[in-house]
Amino acid sequence: MSSKNFGIYIHIPFCAKKCNYCDFISFENKNNLIEKYINALKEEMEKFDFSKCEVTTIYLGGGTPSYIKQNYIIEILELLKNKLVNNKTKWEDIEITIEVNPGTVTKEKLEAYKASGINRLSIGLQSTNDKLLKQIGRIHTYNEFLNTYNIAKEIGFNNINVDLMIALPNQTIRRYKRKFRKNNRVKT
Repeated sequence: MSSKNFGIYIHIPFCAKKCNYCDFISFENKNNLIEKYINALKEEMEKFDFSKCEVTTIYLGGGTPSYIKQNYIIEILELLKNKLVNNKTKWEDIEITIEVNPGTVTKEKLEAYKASGINRLSIGLQSTNDKLLKQIGRIHTYNEFLNTYNIAKEIGFNNINVDLMIALPNQTIRRYKRKFRKNNRVKT
């Protein structure tokens, strides 16, 4: 039987605060469930037979994967790496993405992510307007995003996605363009 390209999505349903617009399954301040969830996730991954598929992408989303301790992320990826030892696409060639919130990620976490094989970040900026960020329930500021982005670049992340939302409450295209141009201080 021939193998088929396969993408793995791992849902981390924990957040420091659930954003006002979020429809995804996620829970704020349920720290007592994190370890149980990670153990159940690893148990499920252990049972899965990856031999009939070629894994080319891994995506850790949520919720907020950067909310949980980095050792949980490392454990998940180590287990996958061991399960994919015979994968046609070598581990270092798999695109491995993690969603991060500038309010929950640290330099230490970013370094651990990079060392574990993560090679793509998806940073949830959502808006460059601090007032609007607060209104939609985000726990970070635009400057915290800039700090996260610049640290990620320094660590060696070259593949970085930045999520921006449009049509938010009290947001017009004119204001969006003006604020984005004014705040476009990201070093590329």
